[in-house]
Amino acid sequence: MGAANAAAPCTERCALDTQHSTAPVELREAWARWLRSLRWSYVATPTFRRPVSEAAARRAVAQWLAPLGKSVYAAVAVERGRVEGRVHAHVLLGGLARREGVDVALRLGWGTRGRITIAPYHGRGGAARYLCKDGPDAVELLGDVRPYRHSVAHGGRGCMPEGRRVRGMEP
Repeated sequence: MGAANAAAPCTERCALDTQHSTAPVELREAWARWLRSLRWSYVATPTFRRPVSEAAARRAVAQWLAPLGKSVYAAVAVERGRVEGRVHAHVLLGGLARREGVDVALRLGWGTRGRITIAPYHGRGGAARYLCKDGPDAVELLGDVRPYRHSVAHGGRGCMPEGRRVRGMEP
């Protein structure tokens, strides 16, 4: 691997590469599958105007979501960027209607903290895998996470990976 490749940003192809986590690939894959089984509406990447700690980034995301109500839930992973080492978050958002104007309201809610990108969630993308690249302990679940329930004819319902507790939910 040349020096040019070493400086390239991480892509979905390396999302579960061992360079990111000591957690076994199988565990990270299981978590990504489980995250994909949940009912997500949007994927967001909030950044910060000023440098913040990882704990401050998690608090800021929770504060951003709090006014949206109890029906909103999220999966949050915080990481340092490769270029400047600045903290940013990757967020899957659920419990929100996917209709015109919701993404604008979410952007406005982020306010002056920094920039934010928001897009509709599509299960075929790599967002769930990317959140799990540093292992399941790096993913924080906020709110009452709801599984996407398929019809019985299509395999039953989503289920929690063994050994993980979510605020307000038992595995």
